[in-house]
Amino acid sequence: MRLSLITRTKLRSGCMMNKALFHPKHAIYWLLLGMLWLLVQLPYGWFMRMGKGLGYVASFIPHYNREVTLINLRLCFPEKAESERVSLMRRSYQSLLMAMLETVFSCFASEKRLRGLLHLQNPDFLQACGDQGVLIVVPHYHVLEIVGRLLSLQVRDLSAVYRPHRKPVIEYMNKKHLSANFVSLIPRTQGKAMIRLLRDGGRLLFLPDIDAGKKHSVFANFFNIPTASVASVPKLVKLGRAKVIVAHAYRRADLSGYELSFSAPVENYPSESILDDVGRINDHMERLIREHPEQYLWQYRRFKTRPVGEADVYPKKKVRKRKC
Repeated sequence: MRLSLITRTKLRSGCMMNKALFHPKHAIYWLLLGMLWLLVQLPYGWFMRMGKGLGYVASFIPHYNREVTLINLRLCFPEKAESERVSLMRRSYQSLLMAMLETVFSCFASEKRLRGLLHLQNPDFLQACGDQGVLIVVPHYHVLEIVGRLLSLQVRDLSAVYRPHRKPVIEYMNKKHLSANFVSLIPRTQGKAMIRLLRDGGRLLFLPDIDAGKKHSVFANFFNIPTASVASVPKLVKLGRAKVIVAHAYRRADLSGYELSFSAPVENYPSESILDDVGRINDHMERLIREHPEQYLWQYRRFKTRPVGEADVYPKKKVRKRKC
């Protein structure tokens, strides 16, 4: 696993304090981080209930992402009444705001406080893969940040796909946090590095439910909707000589922690058809999302790219004009 070790070393070296981070223009971010650190000192249950309350309030505020959430729920749950979809939207915002605070908690809380929150199911499926590389596919659940941190306390050889943040202070904290969680982080554009890691027996967390545009996608059904789905999973598994496992994570209703389970390795994967392979992963994810739909990222424009001839499903986002 030489690649992972080198990557972790580079990652940690990138977490060194830079004088530029203390420029006055970044003061608001440091102030905010200090306030969040103080909040983390509260009992975990209080912290989560605070997020739940803030999310409920946020669900009543008219804004673009709220509209996107309702559109997604109408597309994916046409069998539900509008009142049920609105209720689901409100619970989704409660979960989203809780997740934002969970991310802060996972960054600042001690390992002692974190241990015991994760309830891991079927770890044998991961262990049974032995020295073979494993691509762990997981949908965009709200709880991914904290579950990734908790999982890293039990599984020490995890790697993840990484997207840098535009704000320097947030990027610094992000790298510092992630360097403690994963043995390596791979930019999402570095497919060759992912393949190399899998061939070396690495375990890579991968979130395939993104809209990467027509060039990098095939249209496979997701909630019975033709959806632009990345073709990366079957390609990575084939070229990386790896197995693929689907993970499911959710927050317990009583706020006592998180459940994480692994599926058995997907059989006969990949096949000769990329479209069929992508469709199988979409079906896996859909079944899991339906179990706790309020904890999925419905705020994301998952159906932005449409097949030729289909109209856009989302309204155009209004761009605010800057005052001169």
